Amino acid sequence: MSALYTRSIAAIATWCYRYGWFVLPVAVAAASFTTYFAAKELTLNTSTSDMLAEHLDFRRHSERLKKIFPLTRDVLVVVVSGESFTTSYKASRLLYRAMRERDDLFLNVFSAPHEPYFINNSLLFRDKDDIIDYSDALIEAQPFIATLSRDNNIKGIYRAIELIDLHAQEASFEEKERIYELKQDIATVVRDVHDGHKPPTINWRKSLGDDSIHEGTRFLIISSPQLDFSSLTPAKDAIDFITQEGMRIKKEEALEFEIGFSGNVALEEDEKASVIQGASVAGLLALVLVAFLVIRGLHSWRAALCVMLSLMLGLLLTTGYAAAAIGHLNLISTAFAVLFIGIGVDFGIQLCLRYLETSIENPKHTGEQRLHDSVISLERPLTLAAISAAGGFLAFVPTDYVGMSELGVIAGGGLAIAYIANLTLLPALLSIFCRKASFIAKLPPETTPETPIHRFIEHHPVALTSIGFLIMSVSLLVVPHYKTNFDPFYLYDPESLSVKTTLTLLEDRESQLYAAQILAKDEKEAQTIKDTLHALPEVSVAHTISDFLPNNIATKRPIIEETAFLLLPSLELIAHNDPLSSEQRRQTIKDWAELERAPQTGHPGLQQALDSIKDRHASVLLSIEEAILRGLPTQLELLRDSLQPTLIGKSSVSIQALPKSLRLFSLADDGFNIVTVLPSADVRHSPEELTRFVDAVRNEIPSATGPPVITVEGKREVLRAFVEAGTLAICFVLILLLLSLRAVVDSILAFLPLFMAATMTVAIAVAINLPLNFANIIALPLLFSLGVSYGIYLLSRERTAASVKAMMLSSTPRAILYSALTTVAGFGSLALSPHRGTASMGLMLLIALLSVLITSLIFLPALLQIRENYRKRKQNKRATSTP
Repeated sequence: MSALYTRSIAAIATWCYRYGWFVLPVAVAAASFTTYFAAKELTLNTSTSDMLAEHLDFRRHSERLKKIFPLTRDVLVVVVSGESFTTSYKASRLLYRAMRERDDLFLNVFSAPHEPYFINNSLLFRDKDDIIDYSDALIEAQPFIATLSRDNNIKGIYRAIELIDLHAQEASFEEKERIYELKQDIATVVRDVHDGHKPPTINWRKSLGDDSIHEGTRFLIISSPQLDFSSLTPAKDAIDFITQEGMRIKKEEALEFEIGFSGNVALEEDEKASVIQGASVAGLLALVLVAFLVIRGLHSWRAALCVMLSLMLGLLLTTGYAAAAIGHLNLISTAFAVLFIGIGVDFGIQLCLRYLETSIENPKHTGEQRLHDSVISLERPLTLAAISAAGGFLAFVPTDYVGMSELGVIAGGGLAIAYIANLTLLPALLSIFCRKASFIAKLPPETTPETPIHRFIEHHPVALTSIGFLIMSVSLLVVPHYKTNFDPFYLYDPESLSVKTTLTLLEDRESQLYAAQILAKDEKEAQTIKDTLHALPEVSVAHTISDFLPNNIATKRPIIEETAFLLLPSLELIAHNDPLSSEQRRQTIKDWAELERAPQTGHPGLQQALDSIKDRHASVLLSIEEAILRGLPTQLELLRDSLQPTLIGKSSVSIQALPKSLRLFSLADDGFNIVTVLPSADVRHSPEELTRFVDAVRNEIPSATGPPVITVEGKREVLRAFVEAGTLAICFVLILLLLSLRAVVDSILAFLPLFMAATMTVAIAVAINLPLNFANIIALPLLFSLGVSYGIYLLSRERTAASVKAMMLSSTPRAILYSALTTVAGFGSLALSPHRGTASMGLMLLIALLSVLITSLIFLPALLQIRENYRKRKQNKRATSTP
């Protein structure tokens, strides 16, 4: 059956060679059709959770939660950051309102600082003692506030400070400290404007008596954008709108702020961009490097052109196959093109070098005879190499690691296409470009000259073998120290805007990236789960939507009402005065400078700053006034609104009173609640802490889900898939070796270089701190399936060669070297991807393939030389002992 198959393959290849001008147009037409089909049907899905099987329990819990709360599936967090509270607040408020008006772009938009519910009732969320302290400070500052409310200009500030200075003896120590710090801040603003520097914004919140709340300069808007899944960038319209609206606000309102994006939508959007960019750059670089190596290895641009054309058409056919078989690409399967280039070119190099070698040895044979002889001699190892490589990919298909399983289906089919293309299309191309006698005459007379490496292998095989076993032993000692990192965030492009923004939020503990989520059937169960988890040391906080309801309203009501009674009349008169004239402004500054000369209440620094500007141009004085007042009207308005809580007359508040935009994220119509749980440790830098957090939560509530659960449980499933696929790949390789080589010793000799390369790969990964992750986990199983072909090629050639030296000087090692280098170039180009997952996969494959190349071309020949020397000694001993 094997001989019949070989003859059949040779006959097909010869027919294609004979009718090359017919085969080529058919192949081009097929590639064109599949390319058109792929362009229409092939999509990209970079979700790491979707790379795991849906039937897994943690995936089922996740999908159930997202089904009940669909708006939590795709969240876009807009982060507005400015140099001051006022700038950020005004910019984010305008952006928030603009987003709320675009129902065609956003399903839901929520921002607590801009929701009337939270603005008006902000005091009710504070502790009673805190409210008392704040109320006392406000009442003490009432004359100051009243003056500023009536006169919102530099004259009003001067009068307010003058009034306080007149009653300085009656003021508390805290009030004196606040006024002193305010004067210090005003002096800084005056000096900065005078010197042409950008002045800071004064913290009017603190000046008005509120010391308890840090004045943030960053505001978050949480949204659920409408996504266009027919596009590679589904959120592009929403993100473009936010970006353009931000530019409009900057221009019209003269505000300086930055907009950042976070949330899974932004991360996936940037991840897709980096994956596409990385795959494009890697694919182009791989083609260039492979083309160079093919020309260098074949010593003929004509033969190289045949290989590259066959490779490109095969790649287009494989892309169409991927669209038909799977329909989309994931984070890992996007590398199929580079994998195809690296592996597919191996078949072409092997066939072309054998064809060239046969042409040199038999220049008088016809082209069909030379091709026929090449295919006959190479068909068996070529077929075995294709089967072994496909086996490595297909080993992942039965596992629950869908990401790798889909790559296995695509790559397995791609290898079949590459195998067929190199036995049909390549012969057709060879007949067109490499058939003439003039081409044969230009071929070099020798394909592999002897080198010092060949001589060293021949004369010192034991030393080389000993070094190899020593390296393997040391590597085995390092293997237990190999670390893993299956956090999807680790794989993203660190230079993307979404990653930078998310990192900033993580540093300030404002991100929900590592929040676990639990579905509760009602408010009572949610509270029970919250109380249970809150007691765990691994949990920082567990909260529900009920936490957005104020408590003890009755005890806070008298305090707020008294404060409002004293301050609201003044705040209701917040004036928008006619601007001061230049002379009024200048005179106010002079009067203020005189005021600060007072020995008891004056501030020398402010007095000197005011003296330095009193004679400056009117435009400078106006700039100083604007800089001092910046943020004051906003703070007065927020203070006025906070003293009029809408819930003040209620003894208890229902969840239904909460803004609908908030309820959509946490409360379903049928009563389901979401309990959000945050870890106490900084899990971003410690996979062990993340695992402890997830295990602690799931031990109490097995239905817990969310990004940290998917990360930890996904890691376990991927490692389980890795063990399963690795075991299948190794067993497949061993069986393949036994069936193809039909000798236990030869099979062991072919397997040893693979095992050594695997240990070396892990040891190098440990040395350069390259942890195992979702993407690069494919390297070791592929090492066995790809590397075994080198052993098959060498051992098959050794059986027909006169000696190991003759085998090493044949075209086979050269073919292995250049096919391996092209594979290394293809895979290694992935290491340049901006996407860290793709880059780590490329780097790991680069290390693995270089390791197996070294062990196959140095360690394995040394072992074969030892065996040959042993056989020669045995034959000599037998010959001398024969009478």
